Amino acid sequence: MKAELAVIVTTCPPEGLRGIGQRDGVWVCEAPFSLGLAAALRQGLLSTAAQRLQQSNRTDKMAMLYDHLCSVGFRQHIEAIVESFLGMKEQLDTERRAFARQWKEREQQLEKAITHTAMLYGGIQGIAGHEALPDIKTLQLDAGESGRPADRATS
Repeated sequence: MKAELAVIVTTCPPEGLRGIGQRDGVWVCEAPFSLGLAAALRQGLLSTAAQRLQQSNRTDKMAMLYDHLCSVGFRQHIEAIVESFLGMKEQLDTERRAFARQWKEREQQLEKAITHTAMLYGGIQGIAGHEALPDIKTLQLDAGESGRPADRATS
């Protein structure tokens, strides 16, 4: 019959068998257990069929995958992805250099503004006197520094 499974449902099971069992490759069960056995065996057959189908296509799929990985089209896709990443990196490096230049310009402008502010205040303080214009803490030397605040910055 070319059947995957053989099942006998009986009211007179062989001696030593109660409920469900297997004898000589044949499933034997009593009537009350027949629906449960049928459902379990059906699920097993479906799983086995799916595995066989998977295995039968496996060699074909492996060959197709190998051919695809070795193809010119696949190599071109990888090259395009790498070129895209390299372009993004180049753009990022260009932006980093531009921002570094802008930050350096701003830093010099800020230093120049602070220096000239300190010189202006110092000049007015020299004319008006320390009593009229007390020292501004942020324009004073920190402990351990030498020279005027204006000496630290470049103009």
